[in-house]
Amino acid sequence: MSTKLLTPLLVATAKADGHGSMRVVWVGSLAGGAPLCLKGGIPMNNVDYHRDLWSMSKYGISKAREYVQGSEYARQYKADGAISVTLNPGNLDSEL
Repeated sequence: MSTKLLTPLLVATAKADGHGSMRVVWVGSLAGGAPLCLKGGIPMNNVDYHRDLWSMSKYGISKAREYVQGSEYARQYKADGAISVTLNPGNLDSEL
């Protein structure tokens, strides 16, 4: 929901400050690849978990959805100057 509310402001910022000034970073995980590799992928008929799942399955599915959401956001808002990336902070090599 917050993305839906923030997007108009982000798009306006990108238009005012130039292409590439608007960046959205989605925090994923290595676990996000597991549901995408399984037969059937993300269970779209159970995104609200009305059928309970093992906690690690829910975690993997939520991270896979973030990868999908980040890619879709990039596709939808590329023309508006958006840069949208999904990353796994556990694999980053940083001095921080």
